[in-house]
Amino acid sequence: MLSPLELARLKPRQRRAWKLLELLEAQTPPSIERPLGDGLPAPGEPLPWLQALFPRTYTQPLAEYHTEFWERVWRMKPNQSATEFYVWPRGFSKTTNAERAVIRLAAAGFRYILYVKETQDQADDAVQNIGAVLESPEVERYYPLLSQRSVNRFGNSKGWRRDRMRTASGVVVDAAGLDVSVRGLLLEGARPDVIILDDLDAKEDTMRTTEKKIRTITSSIIPAGAPNRVILGLQNIINPHGVFTRLADLCPDHPADFLMDRFVSGPWPAVRGLEFAQAGSNEHGRPIYRITAGESTWPQARPLAMLEAELNQMGPTQFIEEKQNEVGALEGSLYANFSLQSLLIDEPPLEDFEDIIVVCDPAVTATDKSDSNGIRVGGRLPNRLIVGLYSWEGRDTVDGMLTRALVKAVEYGASRVALESNQGGDIWITAYDATWNHLVQSDDYPSITLQTRKPRLEQVKASTATGGKRERWQVTLGARERGEFKEVRGTHGVLFSALERLPEFKPFDIADADSWLERILSQPAAASQGTVVNAVTTLNTLSRLARRR
Repeated sequence: MLSPLELARLKPRQRRAWKLLELLEAQTPPSIERPLGDGLPAPGEPLPWLQALFPRTYTQPLAEYHTEFWERVWRMKPNQSATEFYVWPRGFSKTTNAERAVIRLAAAGFRYILYVKETQDQADDAVQNIGAVLESPEVERYYPLLSQRSVNRFGNSKGWRRDRMRTASGVVVDAAGLDVSVRGLLLEGARPDVIILDDLDAKEDTMRTTEKKIRTITSSIIPAGAPNRVILGLQNIINPHGVFTRLADLCPDHPADFLMDRFVSGPWPAVRGLEFAQAGSNEHGRPIYRITAGESTWPQARPLAMLEAELNQMGPTQFIEEKQNEVGALEGSLYANFSLQSLLIDEPPLEDFEDIIVVCDPAVTATDKSDSNGIRVGGRLPNRLIVGLYSWEGRDTVDGMLTRALVKAVEYGASRVALESNQGGDIWITAYDATWNHLVQSDDYPSITLQTRKPRLEQVKASTATGGKRERWQVTLGARERGEFKEVRGTHGVLFSALERLPEFKPFDIADADSWLERILSQPAAASQGTVVNAVTTLNTLSRLARRR
């Protein structure tokens, strides 16, 4: 396997291990465990083992769910099936522990580990991280052959690349993304005896995307494994119908009918018994939130003060979803008896629309203290049907919000950008013009040039004539109930989450933009305006479709 010169350069302990491996190479089939090297005896308990092999990572006591995870991983043995899923808060070391579990399972005798992420690039990065840890002095101290690359008789690496690691001990770690095919995965007659599923869901996954991921897992990933295999999964709940949401039995409308033997730990919240309240405003006039009750489930590494800061940075809605594993927990009453899924349709050709507009509800208004902005794009068809095309809600500067709105206006061929502004007047005109001029001059937006038609700015203002927020939301709900307002699949999840919060829970920005969208498009359009808009829309559609392809 090594030349005499290379063999001579090894330490005596490594040389003895290599000679033993050479004897086994020709007579030991891949399914038989090979020695991991003549290293120091490793600690026999999970926490001391973690601290010995990863001293810079495990500097804090483990949370309750970390301890449970490692105790169960510690008991796993080759040829003994197990299916286990762990639902922890975001930022509470899910991937860190999943990647270190690979090394523990390899040390326990597992030979072929398949590491699965949402995309191949993400999986490759995870395997690269594992490779870097394997080559650390601490791992080499206890498992010399596990930390070294497998080489052929000429001294060339047999597999230590971006998507595969092949160690001198015979352990193989492969990367796989749900966006690539892994059917028939086989290496020297062996199939993966460990499959790790790490962060498979995305927040914006549609129902169709989730179903596709489940088909890939059940028809490609699981069958690729050995008959007796360990399946480990870790993620936080970020999608109301996601893969892990179903596996954790949190989606009663779409229960998981696969991996029926699974053990599930969680979902665990970041703060047990969380209660929070608004405690005044900061110097920018935006609300400040304080955690008024609850305890951190990992107090040593994530104390309440740190989590309270994240609550204010992320906003209450995102904090509850990402940290508390409570997607859809903020349920309002307005849409409680309405099926939002019934609104979904496929996107009509843009040239079919009479008019398309962009509506913005900025965070910097007199009546809305939310820390978010809302943007909606929608159009009206000749049969008077209003169709929502795009939704976005999030924090941004005024320039950032206007940039996003104008880029979308050009992409969809919108006639105008409507902006709710109960104050500001000419200031908004100045900001709008400045943002457009920047886009025209910038090389970052090739679709916007001096020849591009500039959507006109229309300011809309709430008044006694338009009614209050709740009144406007009720009118928009009525349009949906009558079948006059539909929604295109894509970013609908952002809108639906906001509508499900109404009218009790902030932020309200995208719901406000949604109500203005319906109000403006439901008004009769001048015939001349429709003709002009159709011409502009058709031209912009061509470039948009070209970019999509």
